[in-house]
Amino acid sequence: MKLKLKNMVVAIGLTVCVVPAAYAVWPVSDATLIQITQQMSSGVQQLLGQILQQLKQLTAEQSASATKVAETVSQNTDNTIQRGLETQKEISTQSANKNTRTPIDPCANGARGIADPNFDKAQPGYASGGIQPRFGSGQGTANMPSTGSGNLDKAIKIAGGLQSVPTPENQALLAQEGACSVYAAGQRQQSCTAAGTKTGNVVFPNADVRADTLFDGAQTAADTGKISQVFSPAQIAAATAYMRNISNPIALRELTPAEAKSEEGRKYFALRDAHAARLDLATRPSIEWLNNKTKYKATIPILQAMLDGQGASASYLQTQLPLVAPDWKNEGVSLDQLMSIEAARRYQNADWIKEIAQTSDPMTLQREQLMINALMVDLSTKQLLEQRKGNVLLGAIYQASLNKDFMPEVIAQHKRATAPR
Repeated sequence: MKLKLKNMVVAIGLTVCVVPAAYAVWPVSDATLIQITQQMSSGVQQLLGQILQQLKQLTAEQSASATKVAETVSQNTDNTIQRGLETQKEISTQSANKNTRTPIDPCANGARGIADPNFDKAQPGYASGGIQPRFGSGQGTANMPSTGSGNLDKAIKIAGGLQSVPTPENQALLAQEGACSVYAAGQRQQSCTAAGTKTGNVVFPNADVRADTLFDGAQTAADTGKISQVFSPAQIAAATAYMRNISNPIALRELTPAEAKSEEGRKYFALRDAHAARLDLATRPSIEWLNNKTKYKATIPILQAMLDGQGASASYLQTQLPLVAPDWKNEGVSLDQLMSIEAARRYQNADWIKEIAQTSDPMTLQREQLMINALMVDLSTKQLLEQRKGNVLLGAIYQASLNKDFMPEVIAQHKRATAPR
């Protein structure tokens, strides 16, 4: 197009310049000159018209090309901007996830395993097989919490198979004297006095016959209704006295060597072992309940990690932990209390709720997720505690059924084994 336009311009120049010079060689008349001039003018106008037409066409083509280039540039710009926005959004999301990621649940098995690799091998508290402290193999019972009565402590050890079994009459006397001296209150205390049994200063009224002693911890008269998440040694001792009353209050005396060698004696041993195995199964939920109420040193590093955090949850613990567990740095807390702390430091902490609600972080979903997770921890804690209570009750029901259906046969066999020959 450009070459054609250039040729047309050259042709015009030649027409204007060359032709008049050629005519100038020969003489011409005025009329002829006028005619020649008119012809030249007409040719020039025609050529100019063609040039203008070509210029219009060239301009249109250039305009279309420029528009196409502009559209391409605009589209590329939009794509670049979009990729930049997506990249920025991804960076913001990753940053928000990092800043709002929920920490590992300290009540999970993994976290407890980090704190103490032997956690699942030796839990704190009390062992099964009767009412025995879980101090490890061969360590004896020197550290067993005392009820405050030597006679009642002895009765508990007899029920747990830790001491030789005297006659039922002697066991009943030990238990009755012990209970009157440390737990009997109200009408029970009057009955003790009427029986000529010495009474004492009662700290936990009737703790050995109250279910609250196992579920909530033995309480003084002033603290009735209070729930303890960590049992003191005195509360643990009261709980073991209560468990003795509901599991194996009176044990059958040991057979003499002559009785043990008899056929009836061997049958009695077999029935006794079967009964002991079923009794252990029935009391297992209660034992586990006590386990989770005893202090556990493996919780110390978990609590310290919570305190080392930031925000309202850490500030809450810095204020509240010394109040609810003054000796946590040395003894730790119970597993039940650890779960309660994990829930309380977030969802039951008003400052944490305000902190989450007023944050300038635009990641609303992450904030909501944190609040829901905190709520779920709180609900799961309560649900777990209720489930454990249900397990204890089911165990007690099974135990009562066991004693009703199986114990008479054991007693009858014991009578046959001890009958004079």
